[in-house]
Amino acid sequence: NNAWVVDGLGSFINSKVSVYNRWGNLMYEKVITANGQDPMWDPRGDASPGVYFYVIEVHHGNSELIVIDQFADNESENEGVTTYTGTFTLIRD
Repeated sequence: NNAWVVDGLGSFINSKVSVYNRWGNLMYEKVITANGQDPMWDPRGDASPGVYFYVIEVHHGNSELIVIDQFADNESENEGVTTYTGTFTLIRD
């Protein structure tokens, strides 16, 4: 895959995706401002192979949120916002 997409997040306005490199530098950030836009990070050109960290803040307000993320390392919830954190590895050919 040439891009990292967070499927389904576009339905949650004001939600945010952040991706950091191993030194903590912000590589990508997207706030959902329009319904239906799933965030997509295309790392070609601006990222080297290695481990990256993500933070996904899902703003779900009063609506019920059902998310099954088998890859998330950590999950927390605070007043209508569920935060998922984890890692992924970028591999280049």
